[in-house]
Amino acid sequence: MPEPFDAGEPPDMPAIPDMPC
Repeated sequence: MPEPFDAGEPPDMPAIPDMPC
């Protein structure tokens, strides 16, 4: 698991590439 990112802000690289950007 990557470093805990802010819940309000999504991670730059989601585990599931479902949404571009």
